[in-house]
Amino acid sequence: KNKNISIKDSKKIITILCSINDYKSFIKVLNKCDLDNWKIYVAPHPLNQKKTIKYFQKELKLNFIDATNLEKDKIYEISDYIIFGDTSLGLELALKNFNVLRLYSYDYIPTFDIDDEIPTATSKNELLEILNNGHILQKMEQIEKNYFFKYDMKARSRLEKILSELQ
Repeated sequence: KNKNISIKDSKKIITILCSINDYKSFIKVLNKCDLDNWKIYVAPHPLNQKKTIKYFQKELKLNFIDATNLEKDKIYEISDYIIFGDTSLGLELALKNFNVLRLYSYDYIPTFDIDDEIPTATSKNELLEILNNGHILQKMEQIEKNYFFKYDMKARSRLEKILSELQ
């Protein structure tokens, strides 16, 4: 891995966490924004790195840095905002109190629940409003309850309870 990440300059930093197939929606919104004063890192999903970066190079009208071979923890630390769609890494970073937001275009079907746990932008105006507001207050308890309970080995009991209440 290339560990040389440029020291933060005067530009604010956005890191885009891509899942296997959610990045087209990001580009649709980002291309409408004036983000010349931002440095953008694109971190593709490990299973789709080349295809994702190739698509960004072809379609994104903004300059960006391919973060494929960069040390991700360092990128997260220097990022002012981290944008994601359906990757669970975005939720994990929200729990660690990073400035995390979801982004998708209404032209695409979201592959996640749309709720108020994670600030979500669906347009240029919504994205710019979030980016200009400073620190995002994450609803950590709600995120943990709604997304990470599945690992407690009690899903069967919960399902049986729900089904019994339906009868």
